Amino acid sequence: MKSLLAAIVVTAVCLYALPEGYWEPEEIAFAHALVTFDPLQHRPAPPVHPLYVGLARLVYAFVHDAFLSQIVLAVVASAAGAALFARGAGELLGDAWGGFAASLLLHLSPAVVIFAPLPNAEAVALAALGAALLFYARGESLFFGMALGAAVGAQPRWIVAAMVWWAASAVVARRGALRSLAGLAAASAVCWLPVVETIGIGRIDDYLRYARESTAAIAGGGLSGAPLVMRFIAHPWGTKWIAVPLLVAAAAGLAVAVRQAELRMRVVPPLAFAATQLGCALAFADRGDGVQPVLGSLVAPALLAGLALARSGRLPATLVLAAFSIGFLLYVMPLLDVRRKRDSAPREVLAKAVATLPGGSVLATDPPLTIHARAFAPSLRPVSLQYVDRWTARTEVPLFLLTDGGSKLPAAFTAEWPDSDPYGKLTTERYRVASIIPLAAHRYSPGEGVHQIEEDEAEGVWRWLAPRAWIGIPSNRGIVIEIGLPRDAPIERNRVTINGVALEVRRGERTVIDLPPSRRVTFESVGAFTPPGESRSLAVQLFRAEARR
Repeated sequence: MKSLLAAIVVTAVCLYALPEGYWEPEEIAFAHALVTFDPLQHRPAPPVHPLYVGLARLVYAFVHDAFLSQIVLAVVASAAGAALFARGAGELLGDAWGGFAASLLLHLSPAVVIFAPLPNAEAVALAALGAALLFYARGESLFFGMALGAAVGAQPRWIVAAMVWWAASAVVARRGALRSLAGLAAASAVCWLPVVETIGIGRIDDYLRYARESTAAIAGGGLSGAPLVMRFIAHPWGTKWIAVPLLVAAAAGLAVAVRQAELRMRVVPPLAFAATQLGCALAFADRGDGVQPVLGSLVAPALLAGLALARSGRLPATLVLAAFSIGFLLYVMPLLDVRRKRDSAPREVLAKAVATLPGGSVLATDPPLTIHARAFAPSLRPVSLQYVDRWTARTEVPLFLLTDGGSKLPAAFTAEWPDSDPYGKLTTERYRVASIIPLAAHRYSPGEGVHQIEEDEAEGVWRWLAPRAWIGIPSNRGIVIEIGLPRDAPIERNRVTINGVALEVRRGERTVIDLPPSRRVTFESVGAFTPPGESRSLAVQLFRAEARR
């Protein structure tokens, strides 16, 4: 009965939290995979999530709408996950009400409420995790292994933590290890054989190499040190006024478990799973990706806090559980209210672009937003920013840039969601603001020493130039050149010679120069610097190079 109540509560919250449309790139990649499953073409991107894609394709066969299929699956999986986790936690802890409390703490946590209702794999992965907990608590080794394999099939990043849970359960139970391993292997084969068949045996090595490179690339940036630990441990539970009491309750539950020998041994394997998943996230996850990478690790605080509440008086425990649940929901409400009523900022700004930009335009995109542009504005001929140079000298083609973030340029237009604490602490902090910027000031052929276009709200649009660089000008008119150095440049000034004209550029300032007609503009700089972790030698920023009007 309590597991059913948990499912009802979580379903109601999930229905309220459903998004208006696609938000992050992976959701759109999953939608493409429902029509054509092709991992080599990012349908979807690594690590594929084969169980999720398979279940979503099954729903799609009946619904015939990708977004609706993904949302239906998210709701059903959230309800099933809440019921399974409540039952499993209740049997593990020896208290049905404690299992109910643990399930609500997990599935109503700000992190899960934000990410599970989305058209992604998280709800399915958590449902499989709930099934694994239930079969583990009952000692059903074969089904426990199958559920673990299903969890990895839905969320492959959990594979190391799943193997740790399996190994720890084998040590604790001292029997059934081979049966659970067989179940894990069988479920994994069912999930992954279609992926291998689609990619082809001969191309598996290439795909794995690409997946490793992708993981290394996303793990290299973002937060580090104490801020990263805070994001992955405290932020999933919301503001400190909620997170600290929750973690204190979890610590109290751990103390209870430690004092009871039998219970202590039973809770070690799922806690080991959670700890391992947290460690893997700290080491390998996208450090700019909000709290999504650590959803699996939240089972430990939820279980332990549920245990602490179960050992308290029923009335005060119920009041505390209600306070946590209401606090969680109030915290995420500013983000949910926007997300459930409005399309994402990239989609909104793309809709405006389709309606207002001239025919024949080309839209360069920040790489993460390329999939948004191709899905929602194919008429603008989207091209990823690293390939924009083939268009910059074709002045007859209107050229624009879609960027993640705001812009102060007068001709730009922007879509923006309100900023909020849950957006900053729980999400990627990406895609809240999106802008489309004309590239009229960069219509030239970049030559040697000219780096890729960059953009931010404060500086605008620019290219870094090496100490020796040149550009080709597709016009016979006079040329206006604008160069500068950012406020945080490690050099105070630089002396630059442009087509024989020498001038000095100071840190935090820009310089504009008019040049006579020329098909080629050369830049020779005296000073330069190399940013930490890069090999580029940077001399000066080029903000504008356009024919005089």
